[in-house]
Amino acid sequence: DAVPTAGEREALFRLYGTPEPVRAHCGAVRRTALDLAAGVPGIDLRLLEAAAGLHDAARDRRDHPAVLAEELERMGYGRLAAVVRVHMDLPESMSETLDERSLLYLADKLVQGERYVGLDERFRASEFRFQDRPEALAAVRRRKAIAQKILERVQELHR
Repeated sequence: DAVPTAGEREALFRLYGTPEPVRAHCGAVRRTALDLAAGVPGIDLRLLEAAAGLHDAARDRRDHPAVLAEELERMGYGRLAAVVRVHMDLPESMSETLDERSLLYLADKLVQGERYVGLDERFRASEFRFQDRPEALAAVRRRKAIAQKILERVQELHR
């Protein structure tokens, strides 16, 4: 399946005015996702690399995963759009399978800014921020649990 060229990726960053720190974050998530994918059967590495490298291009927009996914669909990149669309909030049922969607989701949850920080550090501030908002805290903890489940599956493959 086709993925955007380097020029098309750059055009998307320009279209959304993606700041350099967000671009750097996308690069760090891309590297992490590819590391996670090593040895995972059936992964389309080009698709994963493109999705991770672009996943936050529209981050300054409300519902940025959907905004970017819709643009990618318009450009004819339906499989890429499907991966990007769920990078923030993966349905729990999708955590059962190691695929491009679950690996991007996990990689994004392991990286803060440009640094690999692990799940506990990555979620610590959110858990603190929402400690007085039970619904929001439950959503944060659900996302962390899904990421943990995916991480455990990846680690089992790497043993």
